[in-house]
Amino acid sequence: MAATVSATTTTQTDLDRLAEHYTFRRPDEVTAFVAAHPEVVEPLLEAVAVVPSYFGPDATLALEREFYPETLDDAIIYAFILVPPPIDIASAALERFDREWMDVAVQRANLNLMFDIRFVGE
Repeated sequence: MAATVSATTTTQTDLDRLAEHYTFRRPDEVTAFVAAHPEVVEPLLEAVAVVPSYFGPDATLALEREFYPETLDDAIIYAFILVPPPIDIASAALERFDREWMDVAVQRANLNLMFDIRFVGE
């Protein structure tokens, strides 16, 4: 039976569960953002099971806080799906992932979450 994550608070357990599956880039920033936006926890944990069906079992995940280009005050958490080339296959998988799963997950996270791909060496 899957545990339910509270949408109102982020606990150390939530952060530990995320750290089991995601590399935190600039960990202090990621931790602070997730703590301030607990609504991102559940979609991020769900993505752990969803991502391999689109990008294969070797895809890995990383979290990074990014600022919107228009302002330095607003930030978003990016979940990067690290995949090997070829670019066209990964891009097609991202389009399907976006259309079939990500759009709803991002809405549930109050638009504080985005997924994208980054390429790793072959």
